[in-house]
Amino acid sequence: MTLSAHDAVRHIEHTLASDSVPEVGAMRILNDAGEFLVNMHNWRWLEGTERSLDLSKDTSYVWLPKDFRELIALQTTDGLNAGIRMTTQRQLAQLRSMSVANSYVYHAAVVHAQRQTVASSQLICDADPVDGDSIVLNDGVNAAVTLTFRNDAGMASGANTETATTRNVQLGSTRATSISALTDAINVAPALYFRAVDNDTSTPDSKVNLTYTIPGTAGNLGAHGNWFTDTNSKFENNPFPMEGGIAGGPPRPRLDIWPTPTSDATAGIRVYYRSGWMPVSTETQMLYLPEWMETLYLFLVRAFARSYEREGDGSVSVRLQDLKAGPLFGSAQQRDKEMTYDIGPMLNGAVHTSNPDPLWNFSSTAGPS
Repeated sequence: MTLSAHDAVRHIEHTLASDSVPEVGAMRILNDAGEFLVNMHNWRWLEGTERSLDLSKDTSYVWLPKDFRELIALQTTDGLNAGIRMTTQRQLAQLRSMSVANSYVYHAAVVHAQRQTVASSQLICDADPVDGDSIVLNDGVNAAVTLTFRNDAGMASGANTETATTRNVQLGSTRATSISALTDAINVAPALYFRAVDNDTSTPDSKVNLTYTIPGTAGNLGAHGNWFTDTNSKFENNPFPMEGGIAGGPPRPRLDIWPTPTSDATAGIRVYYRSGWMPVSTETQMLYLPEWMETLYLFLVRAFARSYEREGDGSVSVRLQDLKAGPLFGSAQQRDKEMTYDIGPMLNGAVHTSNPDPLWNFSSTAGPS
């Protein structure tokens, strides 16, 4: 059977002998019970499949999945290096203060922070730029920057002199190469809090994805006129607003890492982790629970419902302690640990360190004869 939030709400009504739920709300009770369930034991059924995390250039951290609860294992995708070594925040601070910023391994520590989101937009070129065409970008903090397309003669003349607010873009033989050069010019402009990535350099439209390099609401620059001006009408008249920046929110887990990546790496890290409770928001939602955990969860729901509505008859601590000491929890715990009865010999001793694999110097092993 599969348990839905609707079925769990009916248990709230049943245990209270009422057709309505307490004023605190049914979703609050279901989520409180779920949070306690996942915290009362290191359940193996919460050990999910491998997940991949992206490394971003010049970003000294990697956000962990939203449902992250406990780190089990992680490794870099590139097998040529030694991977990642977990450390403390204090050691990480010491490493970041070193003048040498290179290492054969990443060092990482789990921290919690508000996850801020950068604002983003897109430039779409629907006509070929020609020599002398220009666009103006304004990041809302620094002075506006003019980027001018120039052919070989223009680049070779005195017009190629650049300043922080006047930049040149090498005009290419095709629209795609011109827009790719524009992407490069934006990224090296010293007075722009924008980062550009080619999205689609095919014709008839060539696209550049822009993100604001400062997380938060600072990059929400509104209509295109506030941050983008095209004096030659080679880009779409109404590029998307620079929007989507979010500041604040509840603390989220992330990996602070050293050294800081010098380039993007999609799926640069593989991670196994124990997840937490998946919040319930509607009665139509199916609960993420093994079938053999449903009974324990439902009695936790009933305990929380009674504690909220009839606190004088027994505190939530007493009710939960009774459940944890009872057979429902014991049988669920036994079922959970039976999933993996053997995880192999002990590792990382002195012998294992000197000779990690008895077949380490063989490329293959012959089958039995």
